[in-house]
Amino acid sequence: EDYDRTIALMATDGENRETGLANYYEYPDAFVQRGLTYEGLGEWQKAVDDYSYALGLWGGGRGPDSNPYVLTFRGNALTKLGQYRDSLDDYRAAGDIFARQQNTARETDSRANYALALYESGDKEGAVKMMKYVTRKNPGYADMHVALAAHAWSVRDPETAEREWAFTCNAIDVGCRKYKDLEWVSVVRRWPPSLVEELQRFLATGIVDDVEKGGFKIYRKP
Repeated sequence: EDYDRTIALMATDGENRETGLANYYEYPDAFVQRGLTYEGLGEWQKAVDDYSYALGLWGGGRGPDSNPYVLTFRGNALTKLGQYRDSLDDYRAAGDIFARQQNTARETDSRANYALALYESGDKEGAVKMMKYVTRKNPGYADMHVALAAHAWSVRDPETAEREWAFTCNAIDVGCRKYKDLEWVSVVRRWPPSLVEELQRFLATGIVDDVEKGGFKIYRKP
């Protein structure tokens, strides 16, 4: 309600009626903040609508002058609505903008989000290529190593699956333990359903426990 009142007060002079652009930064930012509040309430469509309005006040589109953080927020909300294909352009544009800004951490986050959405959209080959790009750009990006492990197991490539899982467990500070919690993977890490299912099947083999202890089993076909 606070943001509703704030936006109502700003509406009198916050938007240029001729251009549709914001007269000052605080006006679109109020929509962004309300969108984040809607996310916390699980009202994803309202969040998407507010992010879209804010982006419109900044000029619309997904060009170099767009706000990559808000593009990412909207992409995240779209995936919560199951609209993975619709999120792709936002994630891709955000990644491109962050890359131009030489913000590697945020770029790889956007590329990882893009890879997950692409995977759920059915382009697993393209998704895997992007996952590998992220791990080359940031070798310590645990999410993508585990995603590659889950995918590899699903396509009967146990050697790659175990190698990626072992790297996450033994060579990355965050480790692999949290990735055994599928609810955490789905809700906090925002993995799509199809990849969560593949991770679940990989975890069910028991191989991951041996790898986590520092050893490898003899590879066997899943």
